[in-house]
Amino acid sequence: MAINTRSPHYVSITNASISYATLDIYIWDGDKSATTTVKYDLKKYKVSNSTTVSFEISELIRDYLDVVFDGVYSTTSQNICKWVKTDLKAFNVSNVQQGATVSQTDLALDSYSYFQEGSSFSFDNKSLLMENVDLYLESFSDFQIPIYTKNNPSVAFIDSSGATQRTVSFLNNDASTNQIKSVDLFPQLVTNVSFDVPNDWQIRSLDVIEDGVLRCNGQSGSRNFQNFTPIAGNEYIVNFEIKEYTSGSIRYFDGSGGVQISGVLNTVGEYSFKYTQSVTSTNLVSFFSSSGFDGVIDNVSLKEVTQVSKIKITDDNDITTLNIKEQCRSKYTPNKVTFVNKFGTLQDMYFFKKATEKMTVKKESYKANILNNSNSYSTSNHVNQDFNVVGSESISLSSGYLEESYNEAFKQLMLSEKVWVTDEDYKVTPINIKTSNITYKTSLNDRLVEYTIDFDNSFDTINNIR
Repeated sequence: MAINTRSPHYVSITNASISYATLDIYIWDGDKSATTTVKYDLKKYKVSNSTTVSFEISELIRDYLDVVFDGVYSTTSQNICKWVKTDLKAFNVSNVQQGATVSQTDLALDSYSYFQEGSSFSFDNKSLLMENVDLYLESFSDFQIPIYTKNNPSVAFIDSSGATQRTVSFLNNDASTNQIKSVDLFPQLVTNVSFDVPNDWQIRSLDVIEDGVLRCNGQSGSRNFQNFTPIAGNEYIVNFEIKEYTSGSIRYFDGSGGVQISGVLNTVGEYSFKYTQSVTSTNLVSFFSSSGFDGVIDNVSLKEVTQVSKIKITDDNDITTLNIKEQCRSKYTPNKVTFVNKFGTLQDMYFFKKATEKMTVKKESYKANILNNSNSYSTSNHVNQDFNVVGSESISLSSGYLEESYNEAFKQLMLSEKVWVTDEDYKVTPINIKTSNITYKTSLNDRLVEYTIDFDNSFDTINNIR
């Protein structure tokens, strides 16, 4: 049974001769059967006339869980779950162990249960680790589906005709990093977004891949990604950024000898193109310069576009269907909010309507003495002097019109302790929820379900990290 560390979790031992009990807690990453050192060694005496000793261990385990997010959905980098083993022993008044050691190994997450679900709530039989099954998304937007792999789930992406476009399957194993997986609605085909693997790229002799970027140093010719072969006739979306620019120009082709997609580019900025693959080539992503491009390219990503209307998750226990409800692009730019949900995993939610940004400033002041030695002063000097000026920025996001099933998602968002927002430039910002209450909306009472939530940036505007 998974341990929900934001709710109480008790382990107990019973023996007729018990005087006290000891508890050893082991917490680790990696294989479930791996050996590790004891993190906590506890001892507790029984209550009078009782034959049971219980320990509540959630808060102790939670110290070892710290979900992080920088735009990458990785179980390894998120610290999202740990294996926990408990060894319980009962002793009598003579310090002699009574009975066998009670051992249990479970997966722990930064999850919780509701009061109405009782003290023994477990999601062991669930594969989809989110509650809402209606997903409101803009066309071809990023969205990750959190999956628990214990029950060998298979995730099928189905188009409007009922045809399965692709299937992602998981077979559970004992590695902690394989227990929770995020499945991308449109998977990355070129995944070294920040140029972390130079061997994937064929570049010019003066070019350098360093610090997560491709630095082009004025040579003409192609820069090709080599480890993917496209399929002619399939649709793709490419995103990349010209981060710095000095001279020359660059163009994007759908492979060596392929078709020019971008036109001539010689300006710093974010670029995104949807296109149909013209040829099958060993070099799908190809940046070509005929004029000696001198600049920096970053954040290259490539996705294959497939029309998806339903997602069916089949596991050893059940079948769950998600419905994709596509939103047309309005005059507002959608903001993606990612939060740690009830199950301790990262969940995405889009806010489609108006976003309002604000800044609040706090400061102290004093009245300065601006007289000089000759009892005169400069009229350009400040008499009322400000100091310790601190600014904090906030953003108010409106969801747009949704189904009632999103009420549960907003409930879990409000209860989340960690939230991030990703803007259209893929910049991830940590935020805190400023709104302290919401009224659940229904189509019966309100006709249209829409929420506006206020968030504060989780940092001051002026860098004051020391």
